[in-house]
Amino acid sequence: MKANQKSDNIKFTKVVYVALLDGLDIFLNLSIITFLSIFFFSDVDSRLSILLTSFIVLMSFLSRNEVLNICGKIIQKFEIKRVNIFYLLAISYVIPLFSTSSLIYLSLILFMISRFFIGNLFYLAKKSVFEDDLKSESGFFVKYTITFSIGMIVGTFFYLFFNDIFSNSQMNDWGWKSFYLFLIFLSLIFGYFFNFYYGFNGVTSENTESSLLMKETNSLFIKNFSSIFPFYFFFIYSCSEWLPKFSNPNNMQFLDYNMLYILLTVILTIFTYPLFKLIGNKRSKSFILLSITVISFAAFFFDYSSSYSINFLKFYISLVSSFVISLNLLNNNQRVLSNSKLYLNSISLYFLVLSVITPISFYYFINFSISYDIVYVIIGLIFLISFLSGKYSGK
Repeated sequence: MKANQKSDNIKFTKVVYVALLDGLDIFLNLSIITFLSIFFFSDVDSRLSILLTSFIVLMSFLSRNEVLNICGKIIQKFEIKRVNIFYLLAISYVIPLFSTSSLIYLSLILFMISRFFIGNLFYLAKKSVFEDDLKSESGFFVKYTITFSIGMIVGTFFYLFFNDIFSNSQMNDWGWKSFYLFLIFLSLIFGYFFNFYYGFNGVTSENTESSLLMKETNSLFIKNFSSIFPFYFFFIYSCSEWLPKFSNPNNMQFLDYNMLYILLTVILTIFTYPLFKLIGNKRSKSFILLSITVISFAAFFFDYSSSYSINFLKFYISLVSSFVISLNLLNNNQRVLSNSKLYLNSISLYFLVLSVITPISFYYFINFSISYDIVYVIIGLIFLISFLSGKYSGK
């Protein structure tokens, strides 16, 4: 019996495959924004076209919610009981391959549709994970986030490989489509070997509790607002191949958020989670949130003119990100087991906010110089919100 339990703990579940493909998807799409912007917006100023392309690429995060879940509504309409989501993702990745410069407006519309439905399908994939596996899954958030990071790291090597094969001219014209061929291939492989499906159960009691569920979702979102922190810098890492070159010169070193800091986040998460679990949820959360708040506000008064101070800030971001990932699991594990839909909706809210603030921050990085002491203040405010909302809720 114990041997079986041990094997259950080490086996790879659907969480891993969804998160890996999700990390690859977002990294590859954000890393080729300059090529996409030149292809779709060749007559528009490069800085503006980059912002427009960023909004379109991040549309996949905007559509990860129940309100815009068109794919789920189609499944419900036709009473489909089982459908392989990986195969549907492969079909969605095929759509950009038909883009052509002679029909650029139609190609742009098709690309937007592709990103929208990809977001829908990832929402359904995670929904299926919750319904099928999460009751026996003791570490969804940590496992998902770490595997998401690994997917981005794998995407880094793939990006560098194809960027060396194709010239910039080829990448601008058609070479960027090779990344979608890779995503199609991987989706088909996952779909064939792991038989991932979304089992639609029809109307449930959750549909009649939408008002109460939304209220609890908003409460959980505010209380764990710091969860937005690591994912935002995952996005910055995905854009590190091009964003520093287009940004204000004073921002280049900060935006060069390389793989070292992602690996630090993953490694520190692996070590901090068991420690926090040993200490306990309430003590760990209160101490860490308050400590980060105090340290971040205190850091406002230091000078950040040297390169060492900027590198320390990026190390601090990696450290804080690992704390957030570990604390998020400790804080939400019990709630997830009792109401998986609540946690899924809160994650969707994080992605919704990120899909809006990320392109806006790109605009700021391009046109204005970052004040590094203000970065510490923003970090402090994020964690102060989480700390105070947790105290106010009494949980």
